[in-house]
Amino acid sequence: MIRLTKLIFLGLVILGCKQSVAQDATFSQAFASPLSLNPALSGSFDGKLRLTSIYHNQWADQLDNPISSYAASMDLRFPLGRFKSNKQNALGFGLLALTDRTPGIRMNTNVLNVSGAFHKSLNLQNTQFISVGIQFGVLQRSLSYQTIFFSDQFNGTDGYTQISAEDFPENNFAVGDLSAGIVYQVSNANNLGLYTGISFHHLNRPNSSFYRTEPFGNIDIAAPIRYGAFVAARIPMGKVVQILPRLNAGYQNNRLDGNAGTTFRFLIDKYQGTAIHIGSWIQADFDENTNPQFNYLVGMMGIEYSNVLFGFSRNFSLQAINPIRKTWEVSVAYLGNYDDELVLCPKF
Repeated sequence: MIRLTKLIFLGLVILGCKQSVAQDATFSQAFASPLSLNPALSGSFDGKLRLTSIYHNQWADQLDNPISSYAASMDLRFPLGRFKSNKQNALGFGLLALTDRTPGIRMNTNVLNVSGAFHKSLNLQNTQFISVGIQFGVLQRSLSYQTIFFSDQFNGTDGYTQISAEDFPENNFAVGDLSAGIVYQVSNANNLGLYTGISFHHLNRPNSSFYRTEPFGNIDIAAPIRYGAFVAARIPMGKVVQILPRLNAGYQNNRLDGNAGTTFRFLIDKYQGTAIHIGSWIQADFDENTNPQFNYLVGMMGIEYSNVLFGFSRNFSLQAINPIRKTWEVSVAYLGNYDDELVLCPKF
């Protein structure tokens, strides 16, 4: 006879699994983590080497152990066939590591992906590129049983210190994961540019259930595909100021979310490569009836110095019910063998 506590635990874990796979970890500074945004961005930058890292801290004012996400990536760009024509076709390869940590039952999600992209120049002036990318790797998920207690663990006086007789499934599993994306970009001699792309994450819909073996129900919870799209632009306002508007959206598990806004880039020193970025955008999601819910106003400040970029953003809650919800991000990126701005690539 299955115990009531086991049924309750089963329900909690299934609910937790469904919630955890319902939405992927996302970043306010979406372009600071290009390989988690779109696989076709692998190698889409001005140079030969790019290193990026970003840390997301959510609700630190309300949780003893806040929700946190980390991502780090490295990608390379290899020009192709320049001896045959003036077209600067290129290949891009990347490596992405991402960790998402949820407090409570300490459910952790770790991702390790490799990606490849082909960047095709569409004209001899190299002002238009279309990129196609694919990404595959391993998604690993775990939770801790040390933070879950049952009635048979009560010692009769002051706590739950006994060993439980409950049977638990394995609290750690790993599955293969597959994603793909397409990016189109166009620019002109005046440094005006447009950048847009679509992506498809979890195309193979891996099983994300802890109860995946026969003794525990053989339950299959397929990770929902996340569809992503973005549009970004670079609008020069003279030699010093650039306006960088963007729109980024994702659809997963019947939920549409996104952000829209702009940043301003102020060139301080052309020869030292020093510039300041200041901007803001609105984060929102939409219910099944497409009613918008505006969640955060994001303020961002970034600094470029030579080949290094630093970014910091802070989310300000727009919800009257809970106006605090302290959430912030910090990002760092390095561009090696920087060339020029032939390839348009949003930085934050």
